[in-house]
Amino acid sequence: MKKCKICLQPNPRRFSTCSYECEKELARRKDLEKREKALLRKENKLKGLTAKVEIKSKAKTISQLKDKAWNLFSRYIRLKYADKSGYVKCVTCGTIKHYKEMQAGHAVAGRGGFVLFLLKIIRPQCKGCNVYAGGRYDRFAEYLIDQEKSLTWEEYGEIVRQSQLPHKWNIQRLEYIIAEYSEKLKQLEIKSCNND
Repeated sequence: MKKCKICLQPNPRRFSTCSYECEKELARRKDLEKREKALLRKENKLKGLTAKVEIKSKAKTISQLKDKAWNLFSRYIRLKYADKSGYVKCVTCGTIKHYKEMQAGHAVAGRGGFVLFLLKIIRPQCKGCNVYAGGRYDRFAEYLIDQEKSLTWEEYGEIVRQSQLPHKWNIQRLEYIIAEYSEKLKQLEIKSCNND
């Protein structure tokens, strides 16, 4: 025999409660619970977080978050090296195009590993160099080491070695990258507006 959800007494009825009084109490508790949830949603909305957004972010897969993070990161790289008019130079061939027509290229292969968001080896590249010419890693490395002097040959060798190792991204890290580069993009856009 079922028990009443309110008084926990044996319940001969086929309902969730044993009496009219218990039914009223159950309805009152459910109503109170609804009000508390509504109040919580309202508080979250005031904080800038709606329950819907929280559920959406939890529902995203690592692949979706990685794509979003990469889109923000790539745009940041291209804008960071662009001039006031939005034009940027390919580090491997010298082609100058608008940042929207360029890509963010890596100086080493293994884009899926830990090098995906490694700032010190990612610069603007044209599609010809990045895709059709396979990245032109030799020219890219020479640019970073000899011209920009942001790396040594030893550091580059270590990055190449580590790029071959498997790497797992997690949701928290990707959400952090998304937040970080969203903010950096806002700052870049504000800076470019102030320079005009």
